[in-house]
Amino acid sequence: MSSVLLCGGDCQKRKEIASQILADQGIRLDYDIINVGEEAKKIGINEIKTLLPHLHIRGKNEKKAFLIFEAQRLTPTAQNALLKLLEEPPTHLTIILSVPNPRLLLPTIVSRCLITEVKADKRGRVGGDVIKLLEAQGGQRLMLFEEKVGYNQQSIYSFLDAVEAHLKEELNQKSAQMLLKLWRAKELLRDASANSKLIIDELLLSW
Repeated sequence: MSSVLLCGGDCQKRKEIASQILADQGIRLDYDIINVGEEAKKIGINEIKTLLPHLHIRGKNEKKAFLIFEAQRLTPTAQNALLKLLEEPPTHLTIILSVPNPRLLLPTIVSRCLITEVKADKRGRVGGDVIKLLEAQGGQRLMLFEEKVGYNQQSIYSFLDAVEAHLKEELNQKSAQMLLKLWRAKELLRDASANSKLIIDELLLSW
């Protein structure tokens, strides 16, 4: 099967579609699925290089899946390390990448995948929350974030990725400045000892 890129919608919807694709391929057992990207952190080249040899080994039912949810967390060097695999995947391997917007990946990655658009329900919860938050002011923005998103790591990264994709749709001077602040916040969040709430609150108020 071709390498598949699921884009659009929200993370949960993309996971549901990925599960359906695997079911259609007869891949249902956990030990036949290699899954990376569930943790809210960057995916580096060393992690990819460690996994690559295992992908060429058939699963117990002769099939195997390689899933990368929130693939925009792949570093550029990690993405480059995947190019050959995506272009010529083993016949037993199903590869699925999931991303809010394909523009968050290198064009060379996107061009090697079969793109499947995931439709959001009435703008999607995350997409709608992004717009509401960006339109809100000061303290109201903080209240909306706590109510609609929350401060757990997975929710924070999913939200920031959605904001990033939204801002890139219509780049101008203001959105470019917001993106720079967002990227800085992401860098700070990589520190395991970082105060996530403080970083996010400062980011939201700076917009």
